[in-house]
Amino acid sequence: MDSNKQDLVLFGKRLKEARKQQGLSQQELADRLGTSKSMVSAYENGSSDPRQSMIPLMASVLKVSIVWLLTGEKEVEKTERERSYLHAAFDKDLSLLSEEDLNALDEQVELRILRQRKLQERVNENGTTKRNN
Repeated sequence: MDSNKQDLVLFGKRLKEARKQQGLSQQELADRLGTSKSMVSAYENGSSDPRQSMIPLMASVLKVSIVWLLTGEKEVEKTERERSYLHAAFDKDLSLLSEEDLNALDEQVELRILRQRKLQERVNENGTTKRNN
């Protein structure tokens, strides 16, 4: 099994686990995501890859982190010092944002970093920058 297919299968297992943990049926999850039950089933069995824009919504509905949903790794809580680096990196006054907003921003940054790591892994394996989207 190639690594992309294996990643999809593992993603599907985590999605199913999180869905069951929240006590949702496939239809209920589909309704909350604005998709069909058959698509949720396809995500869970690893036969379909969700759009990248769907992943933050999935994580939010299932009350899990994007990082865990994509990798299975537990997300480490950011220290105040790490958060201050994030604030400095954006050079913006983020003090007006809620903790929930800051967490959402942080997860988006993590998602983009994970995408870049995957792309770099493909480049290293294949010697190409071709994406499988």
